[in-house]
This record gives sequence, C-alpha cells and structure tokens, in this order.
Amino acid sequence: MKELHFKASAKTAHLFGRENASNAEAAVSELVKNAYDADATLCFICILPTYDNPPSALTQNEFSYLFNRNPSIAEYYHQNEKGSFDCCDIDASTKTLVRSIIHELRTLWIIDNGTGMSADIIENSWMIIGTNEKEQNIFSPGGRSRSGAK
Repeated sequence: MKELHFKASAKTAHLFGRENASNAEAAVSELVKNAYDADATLCFICILPTYDNPPSALTQNEFSYLFNRNPSIAEYYHQNEKGSFDCCDIDASTKTLVRSIIHELRTLWIIDNGTGMSADIIENSWMIIGTNEKEQNIFSPGGRSRSGAK
C-alpha cells in the first residue's frame, strides 16, 4: 500500500477555517460531491460496523475512540508491548456487552460509478485544501459544472 502525504497550497489558511468539514454530515456531503464531480450517475453510502464480534486486538486509534465513548472498554482490552490493545478472555454474557461497545466503530463506504481518481490526482489534488483545480477545470469530462466551481 502506498503512503500518501497531504500537501497544502497558498489558499489553505483562508479555506481551512471557512470550508473544512466541521462534522460527520459535512464530511460525507463533501465525499458525495466528489462522486458528482466524477460524473457518477449512482452513489451508494454504506455505514457498516467495522467488526461483527469483538476482535482479538484493537489499534490505538480504535481503542481511544471507544474509550472516549465508553471507558468500560478498558476492562476488556489491555495495551500490549506493541501499543495495540489485546482482548481479555470474556465469557458469553460479557461478549454481548463488548459487542455493543465495539459496534460504535463504523466503516464508511461511498461507492459510485464515476470516472474515478488516478494515483496522480489522489497524491497531487484530492486532499489538498485550496488547490485551483476546479477553477482551472470548471467542467467535468461529462460536462457537469464541478461542485466546487459553482
């Protein structure tokens, strides 16, 4: 898997405070706009539990997210020497409780039939706040006015 580094252009400071995604709904909206700009005629949004059952280990980020929502997760997962969190032995009744906590972890899928993004676009344009890509290319290949160019 290729590691991506995000860059910022000169307009970043101005745009960051004004146009960043301030909540989950706004972030999903921005991702759906990407599907529109890619000339998609269909766009599916799926929000699914990351795990069906308590996993044997959680990452630091997963544990922190869950701990902030329900500190009792610390009773069932303990940090190992590598920094991740291993699940303790849990019985059937406790498994139900842990499963309810774990279901707070969600995976977001936005699937569309648009033209897609090349590796070059992902690396050089996609998550760069304030690029002038939409100012230079107002219309998509399918003739739509790009959402950021309106």
